[in-house]
Amino acid sequence: MTDSSTNSKAALDALHARLLELHKVLLDIVRAEYEREHGPVSGPGALLQLVTRDEAFAWLHPLSMLLVELDDDEAVARAGGPRALTEAVFRPGTVFNDRLITVAPSPAFTTAHDAAMRALKALV
Repeated sequence: MTDSSTNSKAALDALHARLLELHKVLLDIVRAEYEREHGPVSGPGALLQLVTRDEAFAWLHPLSMLLVELDDDEAVARAGGPRALTEAVFRPGTVFNDRLITVAPSPAFTTAHDAAMRALKALV
């Protein structure tokens, strides 16, 4: 592996890790909102069912799919690279981005979002 490809792989790995952190923070936020309205979620299995099937969590699906696609070299190539793939999810006017900008800022959200955006900018 060349230094350039090693650096690119490291930058992609960092982006993936930061997006995964953002995903977790957002899941926690949506879960808390859901539980305020519907009561406690009874465990990981119930949460998984909600995340995959409930409308309250549907706006997170593009970020979930992005995390999967970043691990798929063919999907990354089809999109024109990891930056293009990621920017498509965060582009204004998308369901994900439109809902993301309404999330009440919290230290965890702000930190995770800022780290993800820095990692995106670090891609070559």
